[in-house]
Amino acid sequence: MTTDLLLDSGAYSAKTQNKRLDVDDYIDYIKAHLDVFPNQSYFNLDVIGNGPRSYENYLYIKMKGLKPIPVWHAETDPKFLDLYIKDSEYIAIGAISSMSNERTIRSLDKIWREHRGLLVSKVHGFGLTSLLIMTRYPWYSVDSTSWVQFGRYGVILIPHTRGKRNWVYNENPHIVTVSSKSPRRGDRGKHLETFPPVAQNKFIEYIESRGFTLDEVANNHLARDKINMLYYLSVEESMPNMKLYLAGNFPVMKDPVKERDFRDTALGVTDKWRRLLSYFYPDDIKTVIEMRREEIKANHGKNN
Repeated sequence: MTTDLLLDSGAYSAKTQNKRLDVDDYIDYIKAHLDVFPNQSYFNLDVIGNGPRSYENYLYIKMKGLKPIPVWHAETDPKFLDLYIKDSEYIAIGAISSMSNERTIRSLDKIWREHRGLLVSKVHGFGLTSLLIMTRYPWYSVDSTSWVQFGRYGVILIPHTRGKRNWVYNENPHIVTVSSKSPRRGDRGKHLETFPPVAQNKFIEYIESRGFTLDEVANNHLARDKINMLYYLSVEESMPNMKLYLAGNFPVMKDPVKERDFRDTALGVTDKWRRLLSYFYPDDIKTVIEMRREEIKANHGKNN
């Protein structure tokens, strides 16, 4: 199987849009898609910032015969984290994506120091953008929308080097604006055009090593998304014990041609296409679900 999916309830999106998610509707959706989301490939319907309500939902979903990944929110009552550690081999930590790196590190350092059960658990980190946070803790899996967010601002991520051509993916990258329409074209040390010639040549070498031209990433946001996706796949490869799920990019996700193109590009450098989908956007994730079902059907045919 080349596709690996996780289903998020979309609780954070619902809260930011002042919408309510019904736990029974979520249960019905999961049960209708168990072929695509087997046990422990979907998260609990958490209630942002409310440990007791999140735990109630977790127990209720379990009572309905499902096995969700529980979600504990950083800086809420840690007794619920301990309950999840005792009950589930796979847990998720949320509410860290909006924190500063300093605050996140203080919070996560304390969590891993005081809750030793995490060391033998599979732990998912929601919404991670910082490579420092990804590499500092023993995550089993993480998800990120950064590959899309950077591209929308005309930015691509370029790894540092050791030696002449040894790209380093476990350190924070160069964040380089390349868009030809960017208002930062005159900002020294921000836009590629303002870097010294040696640095420019190194950046262009990386772009071309990924199969793109400077003109493509400067003028096409999908090319920027794709090269940033490849960067994050190399980050995952540099940390073999961690799975990285690509989240977001709904315009691509809804388009079968574009989604297949991104998937095929990814499978050119890795053996898995990992996607985090959101229940809150059911129409946007239909294409990915259908692609997964096609894959299951094809694999079933091979085995018969």
